[in-house]
Amino acid sequence: MRHLRSLDVRKRGDYLIFEFEGEGFLKHMIRIIMGTLEEVGRGRRSAAGVKELLESKDRRQAGATAPAQGLTLVTVFYPASPRTPLGRKRKSAKKGG
Repeated sequence: MRHLRSLDVRKRGDYLIFEFEGEGFLKHMIRIIMGTLEEVGRGRRSAAGVKELLESKDRRQAGATAPAQGLTLVTVFYPASPRTPLGRKRKSAKKGG
């Protein structure tokens, strides 16, 4: 399970910009959320329906997976840690040699 820290929506010209922040994302997670939000925007689902969907934790109730076009990974933040993002220990420099 993953948790979103934030979802910001803003308008830039004719476009809506959705910015997601979280500690990690499941495969197609953002595309599924976008497909569901598109249904809300087109009046096929209510905002209250999204809350019910999230509480149900049932992917089958979500909207279609949106196409990847237009989605961009902007930034990745890694915590200050002696481990790499993959959880492997970093090689330490050899002393005296």
